[in-house]
Amino acid sequence: AVEYGCPTLVILPDAVVAHCNGKIVFCNIAAARLFGASSTADLIGLDADLLIHETDRHSLDRRRQEVEDEPDFLEFETRQFARLNGEQFSGEASASLWQVENDKLYLVIIRDVTERAVAEKAFWQSDQKLHAIMEGAIDGMFITDENERFLDVNRAACETLGYSREELLKLSVPDVEVGVGEEELELHLEEINQ
Repeated sequence: AVEYGCPTLVILPDAVVAHCNGKIVFCNIAAARLFGASSTADLIGLDADLLIHETDRHSLDRRRQEVEDEPDFLEFETRQFARLNGEQFSGEASASLWQVENDKLYLVIIRDVTERAVAEKAFWQSDQKLHAIMEGAIDGMFITDENERFLDVNRAACETLGYSREELLKLSVPDVEVGVGEEELELHLEEINQ
């Protein structure tokens, strides 16, 4: 029997799983934690495909072919995994192919990105709400950066100022004639920023 583990793989903070002939032959403690196992022994011998959530299993053959075509570690790819209790989670995985005796050993590094995925979803939902509020407003609304360049404007702002959205997004606040002097505008902006 070939010993697949090595000290570096054991202590990595990312989950490491090695499978050969479809069965898990090595995993580190981080992998046991990630997949909800009480120890690494709970994962050894399992069908490796069971760690991929059923909604993502269709891509396994493609990914294995990519690893065989490019045996060095592939770029991380986001996919859906399954804990031992069936709970789905988002992760990024990179894989490498090693030839061990007459067998192909797939070494996979997995990072849990569930929190990041949840945060990204919340951000996009919040962003969509902001755009809905802006577009529904009857008053002109603007979002600017620290250099007073327009990052976003609503329809009412475009109509009030007589510019298209595309035109305004190429301009900054001082570029837009608003009927006030530059000094008065700067004082007003200072009041707003306080």
